[in-house]
Amino acid sequence: MSPQSDPVSLSSGQRWSVEIGSEIRSTPIVVDGRVYVHDRGAGKTACLDEHTGEVLWKRSTGGRDHLAAPAVDGGRVYLNGRGERTALALDAETGDTEWTFPTTHGSRSIACVDGTVFVGSDDEGAALIALEAETGREQWSVDVGSELFGPPAIVDGTVYAGSTNSRVLALDADDGTERWQFDASGGVVAAPTVRDGTVYVGTQSGIVHALDRETGTEEWNSGAGELGMLYPSPAVDDDLLVVGTWNTGEVRAFEPHSGRERWRADDLKQIVYVTSPVIAGDRVYFGSDDGLHAIDRDTGEHREKLQADAAGGMQSSPAVVNDTVYVGDNEGTVHAVSKTE
Repeated sequence: MSPQSDPVSLSSGQRWSVEIGSEIRSTPIVVDGRVYVHDRGAGKTACLDEHTGEVLWKRSTGGRDHLAAPAVDGGRVYLNGRGERTALALDAETGDTEWTFPTTHGSRSIACVDGTVFVGSDDEGAALIALEAETGREQWSVDVGSELFGPPAIVDGTVYAGSTNSRVLALDADDGTERWQFDASGGVVAAPTVRDGTVYVGTQSGIVHALDRETGTEEWNSGAGELGMLYPSPAVDDDLLVVGTWNTGEVRAFEPHSGRERWRADDLKQIVYVTSPVIAGDRVYFGSDDGLHAIDRDTGEHREKLQADAAGGMQSSPAVVNDTVYVGDNEGTVHAVSKTE
């Protein structure tokens, strides 16, 4: 791809920006007109009005213990953490604490589906723990042998999880029984992405694996030596799979059913890291060390950018809801920007 002209600034479409703390690295979660976000620098979790950015509540919930984005389901906000707060549930309306779940060490990830909270613990033995969402009572626990940095994906009664010891697991969501296991090319530190009949994972060795959802059989992989570390989760829709790297600033697209390369975003300038991309309309959005970027979904050409004033940029992956992009920056500010077309 030939170099393109400089991207258009997204600042003119900025709807609001609200400072809530000092370091946001997880994705804002937008549910029922509210934006839930955790600031790990200040140790606070906040709820904002989706349209105005008004802070509806803010609670001290602990700082760098919370690495994952909050999970929101059934009127509660769930956070991962350490020690006495390995997992905790807040009332989504008020921010009041409803329950906490302790382990010896803590957790790296959290997800909630259909009344069950799934916690990736980094206790001895590194377990995936299932908790009752209403009470925090443990339902089951499975030793997975290594840390689960990324939250699991739960689809149709199956839990899909990747671990730092290069394994991808499929477990029964009701009791934790293993359905299949796949040995990947490297550690998996982001959440798997499930689309139709396929599970997509990226590894620390820079390889994308596409696995049959029912059996774990590999359908294709992207090949060795092609990409940097794939810490972010892949984004996928009907005809496009997009991945970004954490150490080399690359963004690349593949055909999701065959693994054939579609394009490379070659005109990104001086970017080191890329957060988990989001495909929305005719754009692909992602955060980086210098701001929020939008590239053309069909060609990978750089279209728009919101320059980050924060030192270190935007390690928060964006969320796109309706016509707005929500993203946090490394100095604790949440931004809402109009989605481009």
